[in-house]
Amino acid sequence: MTTMTFDADRVERTDKIVALLASPGTTRILNELLDFGPLPRHQQGSPFPEFASHSVTYYVSSLRQRGLVELQLVDEVPALVASEAAGGLGDVYDALNEWAKAHLPHTAELPYVSRVHEALTLIAEPFTVPILAALSGGPVWSEIIERLIRPCVHSVTARAAVAEHLPRLATRGLVDHADQDLDTIALTEAGRALLTPLAAIDAWGAEHAHIPVGEQRRPVGPVMTTAILPSPARHRHAL
Repeated sequence: MTTMTFDADRVERTDKIVALLASPGTTRILNELLDFGPLPRHQQGSPFPEFASHSVTYYVSSLRQRGLVELQLVDEVPALVASEAAGGLGDVYDALNEWAKAHLPHTAELPYVSRVHEALTLIAEPFTVPILAALSGGPVWSEIIERLIRPCVHSVTARAAVAEHLPRLATRGLVDHADQDLDTIALTEAGRALLTPLAAIDAWGAEHAHIPVGEQRRPVGPVMTTAILPSPARHRHAL
């Protein structure tokens, strides 16, 4: 089983990278450049018809500022290209795609980019990354989760984060009570499998520490998503 050593700074950075990648424009534009190569800066017709032109401009500008997209001359024509750092995200996207195919049945008929985005949307929800990382070594008490994630939550209390979001993660099918022990929390099969793409994101973030990520802080409170996993077959107790 993949595990993640709980280092608060790396967990927080991984959480921020997930939030960055979960932006629809980030996923769509980087995959376009990784799959099809350079994109002429000014061409007739947009390859991203699902986005308004000003949104594409914003996404591209943000990616260029982070060093993930570069403007180069290709055959003497200015073109957008994926940077070397962005190229390393290919393995991350592949891992997310494989997880979605295995654990998000409703994505079966969706294209690759949409499956990746569904997985990213799920793990970008508040405190998902810190809680999964805290559970990566095996079942623990909720109090231990609180202690581990406290350095990552900043303006909110760890207790509030756990109280609000453990039940949500159980609904998503990512955590449950440990077998025969209702006092401890454990990752489900889907939750354990999700550690593989999370570890890939963590490794990418460590290798590219120079890439700036956002400063967003996660709110405590209910969130909504369409990416809900099937509940485990055995009887569930409230977390």
